[in-house]
Amino acid sequence: LLLAVVSIQDVSAEEVEREFWRIVFDTENTVSVKYGADLITSKVGSGFPRKGDDHRGIDAKQKHLYAHHAWNLNNLPVLKESVLSHIETGISGMMVPWVYVGMCFSTFCWHTEDHWTYSINYNHWGERKIWYGIGGDNAVKFEEVVRKLAPGITMQKDIFHHMTTAVNPAILLSLGVKIWTVHQNAGEFVITFPRAYHAGYNEGLNFAEAVNFAPIDWLNKGRMCIAEYADVRRFCVFSHDELVLKIASACDKLGIAMSLATLDEMLEIAKRETQDRKYVVQHGVKLSQRENFEYISDDARSCRYRYTIEELNDIVHNLEQRTTLYFDWKEQVDILLNDSRNKPPMSAVESLLETAKHKKFPHTSPLVRLLDISKKCHITTERARTLLNGKIRTR
Repeated sequence: LLLAVVSIQDVSAEEVEREFWRIVFDTENTVSVKYGADLITSKVGSGFPRKGDDHRGIDAKQKHLYAHHAWNLNNLPVLKESVLSHIETGISGMMVPWVYVGMCFSTFCWHTEDHWTYSINYNHWGERKIWYGIGGDNAVKFEEVVRKLAPGITMQKDIFHHMTTAVNPAILLSLGVKIWTVHQNAGEFVITFPRAYHAGYNEGLNFAEAVNFAPIDWLNKGRMCIAEYADVRRFCVFSHDELVLKIASACDKLGIAMSLATLDEMLEIAKRETQDRKYVVQHGVKLSQRENFEYISDDARSCRYRYTIEELNDIVHNLEQRTTLYFDWKEQVDILLNDSRNKPPMSAVESLLETAKHKKFPHTSPLVRLLDISKKCHITTERARTLLNGKIRTR
């Protein structure tokens, strides 16, 4: 028997990928691999120095620097402008990182993150981690395709909320699903975006660490996710409404972008609560009971209310006052751009853009319109200069 001995370095990524998917769909043979997944850093330790660790030694300064660094996965979820910083208890896996010890072919199936949050993964050392990703705007298409491929399995409504679905990306591509791949080497970060389905495997022994985070723009996506959870009757990891109200209660400390995003959420909450409470009263519910939800378990919160409608409206009013400066600016933009008789002066456009930059206003539609006008004006100016310069040279 003649065996061809090949060194690890000679095995290409393409060969590993082909073998991985061949094994996955081989119905006659079984290959077992081990994966040290979802290990809680508070118990097993983190690959990053932490603020509470002992930093003595010759590299104490470096450890202290990294322990307080924003890109340290122990710090990232609770940075100042992070929505999750308003959750008082550390949620394992979401706010407290998990570590992963992989081996060749250890895998993670297609899934999205809890509450459609962002996620960040860092490969501390070892072999590459291969990722497949589907953008959030293609998530519905992915689900439709998988349901057609496996109608029997996907009859379970919450099937996509379990990490049990493995589909070859080549098949998904052939059926019109847009897919990207990332080969994550040691020392590299990979970030996934809200509702982005992702899956992958490891090419060999490696050690990675991951956590979730939620910047301001996540808030409305989180609300959309809650509606999806309700549809498939999936439990939430935390209360989205409670998080929004905690942020709103600190409105005097919020930046303008966070205030605006929170105001949008509070308007939705106040509207929904008003409608729902009228509905239950019309259907015969006469008694109601107030409860401080923060002090009782989730299961005991049913058929209770935390705030009156008047209190919710007061919270909305406080946020509106906080955002007055932005709305004054927005009104100036609307007046400028909606004047059908005159084109907006470039000086006025630039002045409003400078105010938005100085006050750190969020990237809303009025700002986008101003930026678009500014860009078009600069392009036109450059073209005019080019034409004029050409005429001068030919004379």
